[in-house]
Amino acid sequence: VLESVFPGLARYFSPKPGARAFIEWAQPRYRLVLATNPVWPREIIELRLKWAEIRPESFVFVSDASLMTASKPHLEYYREVLKHISATPEECLLIGNDRKMDLPAADAGIPVFLVRDTQRLTSVVTRGAPAFRGSFEHLKKLLASGVLGLCLSLSSPARAQPRPSSGV
Repeated sequence: VLESVFPGLARYFSPKPGARAFIEWAQPRYRLVLATNPVWPREIIELRLKWAEIRPESFVFVSDASLMTASKPHLEYYREVLKHISATPEECLLIGNDRKMDLPAADAGIPVFLVRDTQRLTSVVTRGAPAFRGSFEHLKKLLASGVLGLCLSLSSPARAQPRPSSGV
């Protein structure tokens, strides 16, 4: 059913502005991981990547339903990702856009950056690792400063959003 229905949903998804350019910038500098919520099989995740105009080969690991036993926002999910990529929390940065699903990574010791269309870089209060909120440009500057880790984990390459309808 997924294979026949999901491709027809493309019109409801669009690339996250700035995501592809950021991935192209980051890919030669960092090990990129696509730590999307593993509720879909690999084929559906690759379809979403296609809609976002991002090559699956950009990532050293992609979490999907066949590989993971936990999902976001559970701490075990983030620990599983770390195990799959043989990394420590301090070596990583989770880049996401959903406070509820991505910010709990800080409780697992993984610094978090929430991407927003904003003019200011701000810190986010967590019980764990540092977290920030800002634009992709803020993120590039923060990474260039050397403050953050070696492995980037991206949460979602494409997001559902309403598209303007064409009036008939």
